[in-house]
Amino acid sequence: MSAQQGAGLAAGVAPGHEAPAAECLNLYRFPALYDTLKAPDDEDISAVRGLMRRFVGDGPWSILDPACGPGNWLKPFAAEASRLAGNDNCLEMVEYTRANTGAYTVLGDMFELGFDEPFDVILEASGVSSLLPDMATLARWVRSFRPHLSSRGVVILLVNFEVPLPARLPATLWQTPWRPVPGGSARIRYELMGVEPALRTQHIRRTVETRGGNWPARIVESYDLRIWRPEDLRELQELPGFSLQACLDAARPENLHAAPAGERLLLFRPT
Repeated sequence: MSAQQGAGLAAGVAPGHEAPAAECLNLYRFPALYDTLKAPDDEDISAVRGLMRRFVGDGPWSILDPACGPGNWLKPFAAEASRLAGNDNCLEMVEYTRANTGAYTVLGDMFELGFDEPFDVILEASGVSSLLPDMATLARWVRSFRPHLSSRGVVILLVNFEVPLPARLPATLWQTPWRPVPGGSARIRYELMGVEPALRTQHIRRTVETRGGNWPARIVESYDLRIWRPEDLRELQELPGFSLQACLDAARPENLHAAPAGERLLLFRPT
């Protein structure tokens, strides 16, 4: 996801050597690792597909991911797409997505997309919205999509709303089992290190561990996420030029207007 970058290494370490865990290492600079460890699950893919069928109509669809990363939200829809495209400001991700999905990918700013043809779906389901600083920035981002939408086009965004906090911090939020990656295996862990309610900020630590292959032994990163609250959803319902038509919990896709708590897929249609 483009907003999550920072200084990092563009390649793995030499075979037979272990790199120390260091804040300068960045998972985003290792597309194959990111692709494996951050792959969307079947439930979320089905929820997005259901939204597209319901609000856009039958495929094939033209789909753009404005912060595509390794293309892991484009790849699941390749067989159903008339056209796939991705934008990212990390060259490694742009090249990886192009090679692995066949999508037309460009290196660019997600607020100033450089595409001439419109799209049926602008899809960002990896959670970039949580890396934006405030509602004004999120609203500006959504409005920037309007020139890139077809006559039946919609915007689908993942927004992570506030949920009750663990009783004690730090706390592990999510961890994968070991998964195969080129040359070895890897796993990822997310920890909530602290919260600043007044600033609506959560402090997150992400740790990747690897075994074998041409990868750093550990990649440790710290970053902040914005806390989105129910009142933010009300503001989005009043976003000029767009109609918010769904707030979907992927676990309960029959409920198009779920309460804003945890991960929610929001669908906007231009008015």
